[in-house]
Amino acid sequence: MPILPKPTMRLSRPIAILFCPLLGLSANAAPKKFASEVITKETPGHQVEIEIDITGAKQLVLEVTDGGDSAYDWADWVEPRLVAADGTERSLTELKWISATNGTHVGKNHGQGPLLVDGKPVAKGIGTHATSLIVYKLPAGYTLFRAHGGLDTEATKQKNSRGSVQFRAYTDPKVSALPPLDVTLPDGFHAERLYDVNISTQGSWVALCVDGKGRLIASDRLGPLYRIVLPPAGAKNTLPEVEKLLVEVGQANGLLEAFGSLYVMGIGSGKWKGKSGLFRLTDTTNDDHYDKVEHLMSVRVGSDHHGHAIILNPDKDRLVMLCGNSTDMPDQIATRHLRGQSEDHLLPRSTYYGHNTNRMAPGGFVVSCRPDGTDRRILCAGFRNPYDLAYNGEGELFTFDADMEYDVGAPWYRPTRVNHCVSGGEFGWRFGAGKWPNWYPDTAGTTIDIGRGSPTGVIFGYGAKFPAKYQQALYVLDWTYGKIYAVHLKSDGATYTGEFETFLSGRGLPVSDIVIGHDRAMYFITGGRRSKSTLVRVTYEGSESTIPYTYPSRLTTITGQKGRELRRVRRRLETLHGKANPGTVAKAWPDLSNSDRAIRYAARTAIEHQPADWWAERAVGESHSLAAIEGAVALARMGAKQYQAGLEKNLGRLDFASLKGEQKLDLLRAYGLIFIRMGAPSAATKSSLIARLSPHYPSGDEALNRELCQMLIYLNAPEAVAKSVKLLGASETQADQMFYAYHLRSIKDGWSNDDLRAYFGWIQTAESNRGDYTGGGHFGNFLKMVRKEALARLSENQKKAVGAQIAAKPAEKPPVLAARNHVREWKVADLKPALVRVETGRSYIRGKRLHSGLCATCHLFNGKGGALGPDLSSVGGKYDYATLLTEIIEPSKVISDQHAAVTLKLKDGSTLFGREVGGDDDILNLAVNPLNPEEIVKVIKADIAERVVSKVSMMPPTLLNTLTEEEVLDLLMYLSSGGKVGHTAFQK
Repeated sequence: MPILPKPTMRLSRPIAILFCPLLGLSANAAPKKFASEVITKETPGHQVEIEIDITGAKQLVLEVTDGGDSAYDWADWVEPRLVAADGTERSLTELKWISATNGTHVGKNHGQGPLLVDGKPVAKGIGTHATSLIVYKLPAGYTLFRAHGGLDTEATKQKNSRGSVQFRAYTDPKVSALPPLDVTLPDGFHAERLYDVNISTQGSWVALCVDGKGRLIASDRLGPLYRIVLPPAGAKNTLPEVEKLLVEVGQANGLLEAFGSLYVMGIGSGKWKGKSGLFRLTDTTNDDHYDKVEHLMSVRVGSDHHGHAIILNPDKDRLVMLCGNSTDMPDQIATRHLRGQSEDHLLPRSTYYGHNTNRMAPGGFVVSCRPDGTDRRILCAGFRNPYDLAYNGEGELFTFDADMEYDVGAPWYRPTRVNHCVSGGEFGWRFGAGKWPNWYPDTAGTTIDIGRGSPTGVIFGYGAKFPAKYQQALYVLDWTYGKIYAVHLKSDGATYTGEFETFLSGRGLPVSDIVIGHDRAMYFITGGRRSKSTLVRVTYEGSESTIPYTYPSRLTTITGQKGRELRRVRRRLETLHGKANPGTVAKAWPDLSNSDRAIRYAARTAIEHQPADWWAERAVGESHSLAAIEGAVALARMGAKQYQAGLEKNLGRLDFASLKGEQKLDLLRAYGLIFIRMGAPSAATKSSLIARLSPHYPSGDEALNRELCQMLIYLNAPEAVAKSVKLLGASETQADQMFYAYHLRSIKDGWSNDDLRAYFGWIQTAESNRGDYTGGGHFGNFLKMVRKEALARLSENQKKAVGAQIAAKPAEKPPVLAARNHVREWKVADLKPALVRVETGRSYIRGKRLHSGLCATCHLFNGKGGALGPDLSSVGGKYDYATLLTEIIEPSKVISDQHAAVTLKLKDGSTLFGREVGGDDDILNLAVNPLNPEEIVKVIKADIAERVVSKVSMMPPTLLNTLTEEEVLDLLMYLSSGGKVGHTAFQK
């Protein structure tokens, strides 16, 4: 192995030098590269030594990147020189560069002042600013490049300096010193880090598509669009070419190239400032630049819950777009494939601490249109907040919908889930406690429940050079936990079910979007909420066959011939949706009695699109049990009150005891819809229904128990309250207990004193033992809601009967940290050098104690804690240590709309600042103290003159200022490890 000459000067601290000879390679085997540690004003001498072997190299590239914060990143190349084999040197400042970024100067710093590092003048040097790139053509005969890389004194002397830079040097402009990607994949798969996005200059990428030439187009969530020319497969360590697109549209959540144009779900600037939604960009001059911009559809884009993905339909003649549950439907809707949406709750729903309170149906929706934005059709709705969607080879549409973290531990919690987006599908999102269960006949329900997370990109693996199993898989991305799941769908009648596996996972990997490239590789990006973005390529290098899979040719063996035929029946019915036609009822009605639930759903939806007087009498007189129930659901939703008596009489002929479990649930929902939409039942119907249902409550089926509970309580059935209170006490799961407590809270009649005491006794026990319940602070808010509303309906005599339970106080909360002395006004840059020690020698006990005192009041963590801020359970999979540190010290840098505070200007001239935490039509509850989230101010809505969403977080930026450096590291590791005492970082 050749021996490299020693540098002329050494610093006392270790340096990061990557020599190819040290890797056992010959001098000319590969391009050489160097990457320094991150340099801050805490670095001794504010500089680091640089040395790289340039033997035989034709070019030298000098790069400076920011270390995570671009403020005051004035960087200097100090005494840069070329060294020959005989030791002679030549200053690099004597050479002219091939190219350099603006703000780079020879002999001067970035501001064209004198070069100073650590207060000492630099005789020869080059001043610049992160990020920067300088390229030189190298003269022959030199074997080494030496220099120091330092922070210029002009930056370090600033009062609030947060300068942090990294110096890189390499001998090929297309080679970068990117670290390897630490991820887990199935055997045979390989993930290659292609490009690290500089957050200060290129932002945080969230959307991705492939253009007609096989290039990628990406969008910064808060900035412009970028076009990426990918390096060839097998070209190791070769950077892609990244070009900013000079168009007045950006901040996109959705991108698609189709019909010779680039479609963008984004926000306009310049001429298009103030416009958002669907844009079309076209290259009219064939110079490979988009020169024409058209705004095709107004859709709100901006928060996490607005306009999202754009894809092409299977016939390749329409655009299909997805929107979250804070998005208003666009105007000029030609067709709605679902009708009659409403909240549809039989018992009163409470307004409680949550997100999107009082936001009514439809929730998130899918809209399609022609390539010019016309002929807009709403395909389905009732989602919370899915980000992306994809068609399978059979032309069936799927999305990945979000959960609501506040609902964890409650009976209305719904995990992230894959949904089959059928025509006319209603997926049952309702704000707060009002979410519909999957068994309602008027909801399409879930396909596969995944679990906790934050859904982002979705794509099928068709076209990837993967084994057949993975070509057919549906890939869904989870931003929170840094995972890509492979969902393997299988036939389930006219729809699907399936299984999923973790395909890819890694630390600090907030995956945001995914595509299959023209080269048959998978590409995904990380990013969003100003997190670091990386472009990654996934390829398969194993031994299994990667012959391109063609869906139709293997359909019968993969999904089953019977399932395909049933889906064809369903889709024929779906062609009848969205329009009135005299022949539709005759075509669709027979399938109301189909044994397949999805087919019944499609048939009922088609009938609901016809005027009710065309089919009402048929619904009232239907004898088949399945068709009678479906017809009653349809007429309750779409018909007038005049049909109520007929529906009640017809359903009354059904023998509840002989119905199957699914039919019993459907019948109870049909009755419920009749009473919700048409009015309370007649006395005869009420009496008859109580007699039919009461003997079956409680049953051995929990879903049926929940529906019988609501119906019998609504009907004021004798013993309904007593039976429900008994189930409350006997239930073994938290969700079941909360269900009965929640639905009993508003019932005035039917209570005995013993039942009242048992009910409020359960509330007291639950409040005193909140640590026993998953959901923690969230569950505590639910309990307070239940207690408040239950107390409001008590008579004076009832209050006396339960006085002890009412007066009792919950157990005291665990004490917070004792008063501590100020240690330091910590900045991110101050702590970054210490992050190399975060994974060794940490104290679990101290980290847990600090979390309990500083974080648990406001944040949920592993099911316990407060409800004011984001759930911290997944931060270890979502953020690297530096990003997590930034989130804590600079909480206002990125604020999710779900956790944003507001400033309320009142009509009397006063101002309030805090977090909205529910209320009702007249009162807004405002949490005003981040150190005591239960300190609530009630604001009369009529008194509010102006409401402004704040750009300042309620979380104090000084949270860590009483902690030592070691304590900060302990807290970071406790959070990043997910609170796992067995993590290697805690093994001293």
